[in-house]
Amino acid sequence: MATYQNIIIGSGQAGNPLAVALSKAGQKTILIEKSHIGGCCINEGCTPTKTMIASGRAAYLTRRGQDYGIHTSSQDIEPKNEVFVDMLKVRQRKRDIVDQFRGGSEARLKDAGVEVLMGEGRFRDSKAIIVKREDGSEKTIVGENIFINVGERPMPLKIEGLEGIEAKRILDSTSAQELDEVPEHLVVIGGGYVGVEFAQLYRRLGAEVTIIQRGTQLLPREDKDIADTMLGILVEDGIAVHLESVALRILSSSANGIFNLTIGRDQTEKTISGSHILLVTGRIPNTSTLNLPAAGIKTNSRNYIITNEYLETSTPNIYALGDVKGPPAFTHLSYDDFRIIKANLLPSSSSVPKLSIKNRLVPYVVYTDPQLAHIGLHHAEAVKQFPTRNIKMATMPMRYVARALEIDESRGVMRGVVDGETGEILGFTCLGVEGGEVMSVVQMAMIGGVRYLEEHPEGRLVFKDQSYWEVVEWMTWMQSGIGPMQTRRLYQVLEDRLTQQKSNNRTAAGTPAASAGPTPSQNQSPGPWIVGDKCTIADLACFSWVNWAEWAGIVVEEFQEVKGWVDRINERPAVKRGLDVPEPFTMKEKMKTKEGEDEYQKYHSNWVMKGQEKDQERHK
Repeated sequence: MATYQNIIIGSGQAGNPLAVALSKAGQKTILIEKSHIGGCCINEGCTPTKTMIASGRAAYLTRRGQDYGIHTSSQDIEPKNEVFVDMLKVRQRKRDIVDQFRGGSEARLKDAGVEVLMGEGRFRDSKAIIVKREDGSEKTIVGENIFINVGERPMPLKIEGLEGIEAKRILDSTSAQELDEVPEHLVVIGGGYVGVEFAQLYRRLGAEVTIIQRGTQLLPREDKDIADTMLGILVEDGIAVHLESVALRILSSSANGIFNLTIGRDQTEKTISGSHILLVTGRIPNTSTLNLPAAGIKTNSRNYIITNEYLETSTPNIYALGDVKGPPAFTHLSYDDFRIIKANLLPSSSSVPKLSIKNRLVPYVVYTDPQLAHIGLHHAEAVKQFPTRNIKMATMPMRYVARALEIDESRGVMRGVVDGETGEILGFTCLGVEGGEVMSVVQMAMIGGVRYLEEHPEGRLVFKDQSYWEVVEWMTWMQSGIGPMQTRRLYQVLEDRLTQQKSNNRTAAGTPAASAGPTPSQNQSPGPWIVGDKCTIADLACFSWVNWAEWAGIVVEEFQEVKGWVDRINERPAVKRGLDVPEPFTMKEKMKTKEGEDEYQKYHSNWVMKGQEKDQERHK
């Protein structure tokens, strides 16, 4: 019987990197996978859906070309900017990218020396796993530590008469990506995140689309007015939406596969004809075949594995990661689970306080167009969670954002939720173009503990236009108390060091490094609009070359230097988020005194000089 230090069940976004990390640490590790390497994300979830959504957006922008003065044929020909969709090409492009991503995951496992066993695993006891292989044979293996990362699957839905419908016309979130033709009329049962993404995708590809949603709003987790804004966008796109409605029965009406679906609302019924039906009413964990009771592993009423904040199950040395432990089910949370396990279990991290999932910020993006991005608490959640706090909310329609107007993508809204007394940022939502990128900046502000301040100490501020980053600058200056001069220097230092990272990466890869350009001067414009050989903050999206560990240290080092000066001006110690509440920022009052002005000038001069010395050293 083969024995391992680590057994990992499931090749998801936690299982794969964990297997690699453990193996590279010299621990004998085996990975069990039932179907394909990479898990749901790269095979049936994030990667393929975003790939297809890109095709849908290309069709959408082509049809809208005339709004920008761009035509695919003579302006006299109707319909203008007509689009022809090749679903076989759309599907093949999706398959090719999935194969590429999966191949990369397989290669990393192989290079790390991870043993991969294809088959379905189940517990014999708390240390042994029986694996039923693809050929039907079984193999038993024993492990000191066992990690479960088996994910979820679409939840089946029972509708009277569904069994009488042609199987290829009954879709879930996986089979909906394998169609070889655009549905004539797609009926989507479920108005959650997955439902609205697929509804808009197929509408853009040319299908008639109807959404049936049981609840009173789409996207039940969102604040109602945000959900209502999304509803308006989908209706504007030509999608029919029925709220507070349920699918009662379905009946095939013709030989060509068209069916009649009867839906009910209150005491009334309505019949809708459709060609395909997509069932996306939720997901269930892949725990039914694991034989968890044999290992003493406890689950909740919905069969999700119960863990503590360190991802430990009820049985010692058995851990659960990713979606199998319950919602929220996001790829990045699964990967963060891996980071927690790695930090807590590998010997090199033994001296570091244990990491946990407690109180971690959960960002997410719904890839509709415009994107719906969120971090932290929604307004309704904040009010419920903190009934005694002064919760404030600010909302800005995207039509107020110059950049959104200039590209004619002004649908949606931004919202911030803050504690009115302390200035703590509790949550942020952006339903707008590039919403995910804007949200990520606010996420950084929340992690850094910066606060909202209604009155900025340095008075009038000048924003760089033509960029979504005008929102970022507002967040940086108004919430942290770091003024324009400090922000300018901070951006320059960070971008210069980012440029050096890219240069180092190119040199290591054998590619001539681009010139980093001259040392930034105090008069140079700040921020992410600096282009050319010099890297920008926006280049952080280039995951392939950014050294994240080094970058995180750079941000903390430089930001804390600025924050330290702010703390000294306030005559208070550095405030740790969650442990203390900062005094209101008082630099404006301090600056009215000679002593305060001298302190500011002395610190600022020393800081700039120190930064310039760093620049010169880096450019040697």
